[in-house]
Amino acid sequence: MNRFIQIILTAAACIFCGKEVQAQVFDLGASYSMNIATGEMGETLDNVHSFHFEVTAKPDHLPVAIGLGFQIGRYSRHKSDIDFEIDENSFIRAPLIVNHRFTMFNIPVRYTILPPGPIVPYAIVRASLGLFSSNAQVRDPDVSSSAEGAINLYEENLHSYATFVVSAGGGCRIDVADMLRSVGHNRIFIDLEAAYLIGGKTSYAFSERADGHRADSFNPEEAGYELKDHGYHTTEKFRDQLSMLSLRAGVVFRFDAASRD
Repeated sequence: MNRFIQIILTAAACIFCGKEVQAQVFDLGASYSMNIATGEMGETLDNVHSFHFEVTAKPDHLPVAIGLGFQIGRYSRHKSDIDFEIDENSFIRAPLIVNHRFTMFNIPVRYTILPPGPIVPYAIVRASLGLFSSNAQVRDPDVSSSAEGAINLYEENLHSYATFVVSAGGGCRIDVADMLRSVGHNRIFIDLEAAYLIGGKTSYAFSERADGHRADSFNPEEAGYELKDHGYHTTEKFRDQLSMLSLRAGVVFRFDAASRD
């Protein structure tokens, strides 16, 4: 993981601190993303709903852009009331909240297939570091979640696992100027994208579920299934090769570093 962070910092220095920065345009994008697990992972993993943020830089004379991205999402959430021990033989009824998240840090490389126009198709590849994590919090039942100060009586990281991910796909950008006359050309775009993600064997966890979200072909041994009791909560752990279809929709804002139209 440290090596990947070094790569990201080096890429950022090359992209945003180069001598030719004045000859570049910068794109800042924000989007909603849904990752749909496929293959063996699709037998157990729910859809990952996430927000994706990305910034890229592109020299004016080249169709290739490179940048940095960050995606954070959640594939499951559990909430229940438990008897939490605050002192020896002293218990209170408190809400337990468990969030199961999937986070990615990535380096995107985008190739623009056609010259600028109302609709611009592109191809894109990303090298990413993906992190599955599960975190439990026991909330203070006497403190509102909107109040200032600490509201957690207890917090624990139940599971975390990082893996490298590569993805390839394509999409298109639609110039908003063709729909809104008050917006200049090549300034704001609607961005639509589909990509396929693949990685190595990865481990992820769920709160134990009564409905058993598994296909009929589910094999506990092949899936690396493990049931772990944390004392106040039970998680199901799986181990599969990462395989997902990613669908994204968002908005991109373009900034011309040289202030040229």
